[in-house]
Amino acid sequence: MRIRHKLLVLLLIFAVVPLLLSIVISHLYFYRSGLHLAEEAERQLSSQAHADLHKLVDGFQRLQERDRRMVETALTLHEGRGAWALDSPSVAGPSAPLAYAAVQRYRPGTVSRQITILETGPSSCYPSHETCVDASDLRQHPWYQTTRRVETLTRTLALDPVNDQPAIIVANPLSEGGRFTGVTALVRPVSAMLAELKLSESWFGASQEMLVALESDAESGLGGLRILAQRAIGATPEWSPQKQQARLLPDSAEENLLLHQLIAEGKGGSLEMSYGGVETHWIFGSASHGEPFALILVPHSQIIAQALAAKAHVVGRTLKGLGISGVLLVCAIGAVFFTAVLASKKVTWPLNQLALAAHRLAGGDYGCRVELETQDEVAELGQIFNQLGPALAERERMASSLALAGDVQQHLLPQRQPVLKGFDIFGGALSCDETGGDYFDFIPLGEGRLALAVGDVAGHGVGAALLMAGARGVLRSHAARQDLKLHALFKAMNDHLYRDTADEKFMTLFYGALDASDQTLCWCSAGHAPSFLYRVRDASVCELGSTGLPLGVIDEAVWEEGAPIVFEAGDILLVGTDGIWEAQNPSGELLGTERLKNLLLSQTEDTAEQIHAAVMALVSRFQMEARQEDDITLTVIKAV
Repeated sequence: MRIRHKLLVLLLIFAVVPLLLSIVISHLYFYRSGLHLAEEAERQLSSQAHADLHKLVDGFQRLQERDRRMVETALTLHEGRGAWALDSPSVAGPSAPLAYAAVQRYRPGTVSRQITILETGPSSCYPSHETCVDASDLRQHPWYQTTRRVETLTRTLALDPVNDQPAIIVANPLSEGGRFTGVTALVRPVSAMLAELKLSESWFGASQEMLVALESDAESGLGGLRILAQRAIGATPEWSPQKQQARLLPDSAEENLLLHQLIAEGKGGSLEMSYGGVETHWIFGSASHGEPFALILVPHSQIIAQALAAKAHVVGRTLKGLGISGVLLVCAIGAVFFTAVLASKKVTWPLNQLALAAHRLAGGDYGCRVELETQDEVAELGQIFNQLGPALAERERMASSLALAGDVQQHLLPQRQPVLKGFDIFGGALSCDETGGDYFDFIPLGEGRLALAVGDVAGHGVGAALLMAGARGVLRSHAARQDLKLHALFKAMNDHLYRDTADEKFMTLFYGALDASDQTLCWCSAGHAPSFLYRVRDASVCELGSTGLPLGVIDEAVWEEGAPIVFEAGDILLVGTDGIWEAQNPSGELLGTERLKNLLLSQTEDTAEQIHAAVMALVSRFQMEARQEDDITLTVIKAV
C-alpha cells in the first residue's frame, strides 16, 4: 500500500474513534508528563536543600579552622612573653594579657578568658572578676597535665573551670631559661562557636543544630556522638550548652557504625537515617577525633516540603492544560484530516524520489542525486542527501588509507619477541585509534647484546604515527653505529625531531642496551618516566626517573646516562607509556602508578608475557566501559 493511502486510512481511523477515548489517552499522556516534571522539580529542590545545608556546615568548619589558627598563633606569641606570668604571685594585674588581647582585637568574643597556672601553684584568670567553680588545685586539670607532659601547644575538649560549661581549651607551656614554669590557656566556649552557625529561618521548626564530638564505647567499640551544645527546637535561635554527656545515636546500629566510620576518617557529608522513628537527614562537617564539629538534623518531610508544594502546583497546572488540550485535539483532528487529503500526494512524491535514490546509494552508487522542486524541508533533505554520496566516498577512501597506515605501522613494530640468554623479554602496543604514536623496538647489537626502546610521541593518530615512523628510522640507523654512547644517539635523534617537526611535537624515549654477558642494562631516558624496577633481593619496586628533556623540545639539550642496572635472577623491569597509569575509569579517576606497582609485586613468579597480559587486563578492568583515550605500550624484561 502506498504511503499516501496509508496516511489517509490512518487519519480516517483517528477521525472515527470516539472523542472520549481520544481525550482519555491525551489526559493519560500529559498527566504522566506533568508527574515527571513534578518529580524532577522535587529532585532539584531536594538537591538544592542538601547543597545549601552542606555549604552552611562547610563554611562553619572553615570559620572554626581560621579561629583555631588565630588562637594558636596568639598563644605562640605569648610563649615568648612568658615573663608576664612570672612577674608576681598574683600574676595578671589590671591589663589584658597579650594572647587574650590579640584575639579580642581581631575577633571579639572568640575566647572568653585567659587562664595562667604556674607550676609553683599561683594562678590567674583574665578578666580578673571571674573565679573558678572548682576551687581545687588547677594543676590537676587534664589539660594542664597534658601540656606539662608534652611541653607543646595542646587542644582539649573539657569543661570551663569558671562556668563549668563545655569549651575548647587551647594551652601552651611557659618556660624560663629552658625550664617549664607553667601553662597559659585561652578558653573557647562551645556556645560562642555555635553562634557562628547561622541556619536560615526557613529551616526553623523541626530541624536541630548541634555541636558534637565523636567518642567510642570502650566495651562495645561502637562509636557515638556526644552533644556539646544544641539549638533548642523552634524558631528562637538560642543555644543550650550540654554539661551532661548526652549521647546522640541513630535508631539502627548499622547506620551508627557507618556514621562513626565516616566521621572517624575525617570526612564530612550527609546520611539519611532513622532517628526517633523519623526519617532524618544528618548533615555534618569534617573534624579530627575529639574535635567538635557541626551537625544539622532535618526531617525528610521538611526537606521535601517545598518540593511537594511545587509538585502539587505542577500537577494542577498540567490538569488544567489537559482540559484545554482536549478541545484543541478535536479541532486539530478535523483540520489535519481535510488538509492531508489534499496534500498527501504532494508530500509523498518527493519522499518516493528520496527512497529510490537511497536504494542506489546503498548499492554503492555514490554519484546518484535527486532533483526536488519543492521549497520546504524535504528540498533541504534532498540537498543533504546529494552531499552524502561524495562524503561517503571520501570517508571510504580515508578509512581504507587509515587501515593501510595501521597495517604499515604494525609491521614497523617487532613481529616476534627477542631471545637473549638470561632474560625473558616481551613487548606489545595497543593504539586508541587506527594508528598511534607509541613505539617500542628490539634492536640486535651483536652477540649477546640487545637494544630496547620505548617511545611516546605527543598526541596520537596519523600525525603521531608518521613522526614515530621517522624517529624509528633515525634510531635504528644510529643504534649499532653509536654503540654505548647513548648521549650521542639521543643528540642525533633530537636534531632530527627539532629540525623536522613543529614546536608542539616532541617525543619521549627510553633506550637501553642490554648485555647478557654481565647481566647489565645501560640506559637513558628523554622525559620518559617513570619506569618500574622490581628487585628480588628485597622484594621492592623502585621508579626510574628521566635523565633529560623529551626529544625535539630544544636544540641544545643534553642527556645523561642513568646508573647501569645489574640484574639478578628474578629482577623485573617494566618500561611503558603513560597510557597505562593515566587510564581513566568512567568517573574520571586515574589508574595511577601504585596499582601498577602492586600488580607487579603480585606477579613476580610469572613470565614476561604473563606479566604483560596482567597489566593489560588491569587497565581494561579499570577503564570498564570508558573509552581508551591514549595509546598503551609496555615492554617487560625479566632476568631468569
